[in-house]
Amino acid sequence: MYDNLIVGDIGDNNLIGTEFNDNIKGKRGSDRIEGGDGDDRLDGNNLSDGPDGADTLIGGLGDDLFIASAGADIYDGGDDQHDVVSYAHVGSAVTVNLANQSLNEGLAQNQTFIGIDDLIGTAFDDFLTGDEFNNFFIGGAGNDRLIGGYGYDKLVGGDGNDYLDGNNLSDDFDYADELIGGKGNDFMVASWGADLYDGGLGRDTVSYAHVSFGVTISMTVPVIVGGFTQGHTFKSIEVLIGTDFNDNLTGDDRANVLKGGGDIDGLFGMGGKDRLFGGGGNDSLNGGEGADYLNGGNGNDTLIDDEAVAARDVMIGGGGNDWIVGGLGNNVMKGGGGKDTLIIETGSAVMFGGFGADVFRFDDQFGTARVKDYNKAQGDLMQFTVLEATNFAEVLSHASDVNGNVVIDMVDGTVIIENMVMAQLDADMFVFV
Repeated sequence: MYDNLIVGDIGDNNLIGTEFNDNIKGKRGSDRIEGGDGDDRLDGNNLSDGPDGADTLIGGLGDDLFIASAGADIYDGGDDQHDVVSYAHVGSAVTVNLANQSLNEGLAQNQTFIGIDDLIGTAFDDFLTGDEFNNFFIGGAGNDRLIGGYGYDKLVGGDGNDYLDGNNLSDDFDYADELIGGKGNDFMVASWGADLYDGGLGRDTVSYAHVSFGVTISMTVPVIVGGFTQGHTFKSIEVLIGTDFNDNLTGDDRANVLKGGGDIDGLFGMGGKDRLFGGGGNDSLNGGEGADYLNGGNGNDTLIDDEAVAARDVMIGGGGNDWIVGGLGNNVMKGGGGKDTLIIETGSAVMFGGFGADVFRFDDQFGTARVKDYNKAQGDLMQFTVLEATNFAEVLSHASDVNGNVVIDMVDGTVIIENMVMAQLDADMFVFV
């Protein structure tokens, strides 16, 4: 890889490379090392050699690699790009801020970076921050925090649960960043530009929570067109976090988590075992295929179990007057607070109305509906749209007492009203459509 090996002694050395690719190593003293032309490796001092002096490492032309060491060192990459300072061998975490070097900590404290665009972190929890140029950071192992800046940045988290932020929130600087998580559960902050978000292994998140307007995102579209998300590409991303405005978030066939935030959001899980959270506002949640968990949060939400293959979905309305529609499978439906409407169209369900005057509705061709908390005193109603129950008398003709519950058994489906006997039934409990 290298054409020449140049090694100093324990004194203060002045080592100068050639026009070729040189590997130049200092020792304990305050060394000055110049790489010259070529792609050089400059090492002021092996950490095992004892206390370091203040070394000056100058790369020159070419893509140079600087091996960081202890001491108030200067790393000068010159005017060309892709010069990198590596802390991969260091036994503790470092903080390097190329834009404000007074914030450097650990081994990097009091070190100076000139013309350095790229950094390699340690195996610990590093904090690397870029500047206005095109930065390339590799976090390595550990839970790293990598922040770019203006410019075309590439941030690679490596192992660990990393935080990656291209840090470009102005459309005046529309740069395309690459955020690559690697192993671990990584968190990525979205920014302007045709960015790539590649989570790698683990459960990875892209967040738009900091954006000051709504976004439309579909993880099934290879490259998004239009608005803040213009050109955004997702690979191996499982979690999307929306803004506090009107968002439309669509997952893919993986097990996604979609979080809407405030205002009126539309969340569609597609395939997989999804978890959808509407947050504030009047949201619409559709899990799609798979055994999904839907939580509307506050607001008057609509939750729909829309799938062609039976699965067990859990749908929770939360606060507000919610509309919850169950489909195929053995589902759980919870209205929460407010005047909720729980509808079982097909399949079976366990139904909890919660507080407020709720409506339990049963359509044609459902399976078994188990009503857990019917409360006449708070104004709950049973609504039938089936042909076998068009009035109260027909309901009674299909009803019986079974183990402390009322069972209404019809060809179209069976309704079980828990903790009630037939003597407690009256016409005011039912609505027929």
